[in-house]
Amino acid sequence: MPLDETALARLVGDAEASHSDALVLLHRGRLVGEWSFGRQPRDPGPILTMSCTKSVVGLAIGALLDDGKLDGLDQPICDLYPEWRQGRKREITLRHVLAHTSGIQNHPNAGLEVEGAPDWV
Repeated sequence: MPLDETALARLVGDAEASHSDALVLLHRGRLVGEWSFGRQPRDPGPILTMSCTKSVVGLAIGALLDDGKLDGLDQPICDLYPEWRQGRKREITLRHVLAHTSGIQNHPNAGLEVEGAPDWV
């Protein structure tokens, strides 16, 4: 099925209007295009995806559970990230992280703790 050029133009326009940093579109495993808005293509440095990662991570966890590669939602994160085997972090499970109930921040602005960490994971 060919791409709807009108829908594609609307998608690109909406991405730019919403101040997106970039848009990469794949269709059936093939690259349709890459657009950057205010940044150079392949500009070094992270693009902060923030909340949109929740959906991607949820899908990935579901697929890993379905494939039997994870023990379950109550599996401790420290099984996957050994550096979390310290303090209160060792009690945090996949379920906690997916439900945003890990309780790891100790400051009203979670960004102070998370963004200051050497590894945001």
